[in-house]
Amino acid sequence: MKSRVQKSLAGFSLIELMVALTIGLFLISGALGIYANSRTTLQTNERLAQLQDNARFILDLMEPDVRAAGYWGLTNRTDFVAGRAGPLDPVSIGVGNDCEANWSIDLDRPIEGTNAVNPYALTCMFAPDAHAPNTDVLVVRHAADTPTTAAELEDGRIYIRADESHAQIFTGTSEPLGFGPEAQDFELETHAYYVGENSDFAGAVPSLRRLSVSDGGGAPEVSDAEILPGVEDMQVQLGLDTDGDGSVNMYVNPVVGIDPAQILSVRMWLRLRADTPELGFTDQARYVYADQDYTPGTTPSPDDDALRRLLVSKTIGLRNRLVAATAP
Repeated sequence: MKSRVQKSLAGFSLIELMVALTIGLFLISGALGIYANSRTTLQTNERLAQLQDNARFILDLMEPDVRAAGYWGLTNRTDFVAGRAGPLDPVSIGVGNDCEANWSIDLDRPIEGTNAVNPYALTCMFAPDAHAPNTDVLVVRHAADTPTTAAELEDGRIYIRADESHAQIFTGTSEPLGFGPEAQDFELETHAYYVGENSDFAGAVPSLRRLSVSDGGGAPEVSDAEILPGVEDMQVQLGLDTDGDGSVNMYVNPVVGIDPAQILSVRMWLRLRADTPELGFTDQARYVYADQDYTPGTTPSPDDDALRRLLVSKTIGLRNRLVAATAP
C-alpha cells in the first residue's frame, strides 16, 4: 500500500490531463473568438468614423463656399458689378484654361450646375476620365469673405473693387478709379466641384475635385485640385422660388434654362466609400436619393459590394439671395 506522501507525488492521471487540456482549449478558443469579434467591431467603427470625418470635412469646406454665392464684397447686387460678362459676350479678361468664354466672371450665374454630364470635357477638364459618369457638377461664384489690401494685390488674380453703390471687376495691382475711401478690394472666387474617376494619391479611387481660378504665373488660370479621395457620387438639386414670395417652392435638378434669380438654396448629396474592400462584409443597402437609385455590386468592379459606404445630405441657403429675396 502506497503511503500518503507517495500518493501526493503521483501527479495527474492521463484522463485528468486530457480533461484539463480540453477545458483550456475551450477557454482559449472562446477568448480568441472574443478578440476576433472585438477586432472586427473596432475596424468597422474605425471605417465608419473615417467616412464620417471625411463627410464632415467636405461639408465644412463646401457649405460656406455655397452659402456665400452672390456676395460681391460690399454689395450683393449683381447689377452693381461692372465688367461682368457671360458666355455670349466678348472675352474681357484672358483666363488660361478657362472652362468657357467668361466662365470665371459670369457673375449673373452665382450658382449653376449640370445634371449627370460634364460640360467642360473639351476645355478645363482634359482627361477623358476626369468626370465620373452620372455625377453632377456644381459651380459657385462669389467674392472672398475678407478684403485684400492694396499691398496684397497680385498680377495673376481677379478682384472686385466695391462700395455700397457700385463695384468693378479688375485684374492685377491697379485699382479702378471712381471709388471713395470706403471702397475695398475682394478676390473673386469661382469654383466648380465635381467627382473624378481617379485619385491623385490613391489611384483608381473616385475623388471629389475642384476647379478654381488661381494665379497661373502672372495671369489668371483655371486649375484643378483634388479635395478628398473616396467620394464616388455627388448629386445636386436647386431650390427655386417660383412665385417671388422669398421661400423655396420646389427643388429641381440643375439643368439649362433655370433662372439664376430664382435659386435660393442648394441641396446636395455625397456618397462616400472606403478605400479598400472589407473582408466578410457585403453592402446590401439600396441608396435612393435625388434622381439616383444605386445598388452596390452593379458596377464593373467585382469588389464594389464589399466596400463600406456612407450617404450624407445637406441643404444650404444662399445667404445673399435670401436677403435680396426678402428685401422690401
